[in-house]
This record gives sequence, structure tokens and C-alpha cells, in this order.
Amino acid sequence: MDGGMRVSERLRNRGFTLIELLVVIAVIGILAAIFFPVFRAAREQGRLTSCASNLSQLGKAMKMYGADWDNMYPDAYEWGWYPDLVDCLGKYVSDEKDVWKCPSDSGDAPLYGDSTPYWQRYHTSYNWPGRNYKQMGWPYLAGLSQSEPVGESVYAKWVWGLPPNRRIMMFDGRPWHFCHHRDRDWTKVKGLLNVVFCDGHVSKLESTIIVQYLYSDTDPFAGK
Repeated sequence: MDGGMRVSERLRNRGFTLIELLVVIAVIGILAAIFFPVFRAAREQGRLTSCASNLSQLGKAMKMYGADWDNMYPDAYEWGWYPDLVDCLGKYVSDEKDVWKCPSDSGDAPLYGDSTPYWQRYHTSYNWPGRNYKQMGWPYLAGLSQSEPVGESVYAKWVWGLPPNRRIMMFDGRPWHFCHHRDRDWTKVKGLLNVVFCDGHVSKLESTIIVQYLYSDTDPFAGK
């Protein structure tokens, strides 16, 4: 009887061997490698959904603004128009500032030696395709190359001459992120970003489409 109790006590007190601990750690590492990317993707998908909700609100605000101003959108402005856009639409959206900020915005800063994030400087993560044509009077034709006809237009395919359900109103992403921080943009879910069209619906487009048709590597404002 006493011998059996002593064996049982030794089994309880011997603890884990080094090999057993290493096996447990290895198993935990394998499980983490399997599940962490899944959790991260699920979290980013949730952020993308929240971002779509933000753009939906801003799209409705833009339409309400248009209803109050003879179907005209807020005026585009050459530089620094973003705070003006926030001022124009402010009364049509909720008081929460989060509606202007993409949940996945990483807070990148410009390259001018200024540490102020884009979101804080321009008051929004979202872009409205009109920043450079006010003084020009026609669609902005950045992206022209010497080997292409003059009719090549970066804006034209997704902004001009299309029905409202195919014409981009606003989208997720600052142009300077695409020009200067192509590797840091916040389109982490399979390269997708949210776009609100002029009829008010929100859809996802590949970020390469935005880069190709709205901005380009030859954007003169990017110093190229």
C-alpha cells in the first residue's frame, strides 16, 4: 500500500522533462503560425467593413450636400482642400471623427520631414477625385507619357463620362500613399480598397485599378 502511494507521489512530482517542454513549445508555435494569420485577416476584414460604412455615410453626405446646392459637389481645390471638404460635409455626417478615418490607416507621414500623419494633416483618410482640376477646367491628365497619345487620361476611365453607378465619388486612400508609400498603403485585404460611387453604393476595387486610373507613377505632383 505504502509502495503504491510512493509511486503515485513520484509521478505527480516529477514535472515535465526538457524534451516534453520543447515539444509543447513547438506545438504552440505551429498552432500560432496557423491561426494568427487567420485572426489577422479576420480583423482586417472587419476594418474593411467599417471603412465601407464610413464611405457610405460620406457618400450620403455628399448627395445631401448636392441636394442643398443645386446638384453641385463641393468645389475641388488645388492644394489643401481636404479640410474644406470636411467643413462642407460636416453637418451631414455624425459628430464622430472616426467616420473620416479608415480603421486601417497606419498614420504614415509625408516625406517633407514633417511627422504629422496624413489623417491629421488632411483631416481624412479618404480621397475625392477632384483635387487638381479646379484651375485647369478639364480632367487632370497626370500620367501622360511621351510614347502615348495626348488623349491618355488617368481620371477618365473611372470618373468622367460614366453613369453614376460606375463613376467614382470617393475612395479609401490618400494619393501620396500611392505615390510615395506604395509598400505602406493600408489595403491589406487581398489588395482591395473601398470605393463609393456617385449613386451612393459602396464596392471594393483592386488597389491597382485606383493606381492605374486615378494616379500614376508619372504623377508630376509626385516629382516624377
